[in-house]
Amino acid sequence: MPTYERILVALDFSRCARDVALHGVELARAFGAIVHLVHVDTLPDGVPEDARIEVAPGEVEAAGPWMAGRTVERLRETFEPLFAARGVSVTSHVVSGPVAKRLIDAVEHFRADLIVMGTHGRQGVARLVLGSVAEDVMRRSPVPVVTVRTQHDDRCAAANCAWCASARTGEEPLIDAETMG
Repeated sequence: MPTYERILVALDFSRCARDVALHGVELARAFGAIVHLVHVDTLPDGVPEDARIEVAPGEVEAAGPWMAGRTVERLRETFEPLFAARGVSVTSHVVSGPVAKRLIDAVEHFRADLIVMGTHGRQGVARLVLGSVAEDVMRRSPVPVVTVRTQHDDRCAAANCAWCASARTGEEPLIDAETMG
């Protein structure tokens, strides 16, 4: 039977992400593995990583690092407690760029021996049009990939779970739904 020491759990902040995280928790517990939570962040189209944004009155920062810092804090607050409460060692990481490529890069960087990620299992025209990050990762991954089948909630304002704003508050859901979904 294979053993896994380092598991990469790919997460977004959709409603579906909790199911993916819980599968990661149980696999890590079963194998006594440590977990690297990874979120792939992307800036809106046309915004370069080093674009300067005003994050508070008189406080200007580069867009990419600022967003990554906010996102890693969200991972720590939202998902790390699920793992820690069950005795699983966990760290959170945010990377930026094309999702499948960055996940494969993260596997190599963390020397992970298993990936856990969500998939919608789209078929037909939807799969042709929207593509499948999970399929791309499975094709390119040097390690086994466990996919957790999720279902997009049609009540969500976003077009799919990758851009689901269900876990967000304030203006973020509106912005994401308008610009990405």
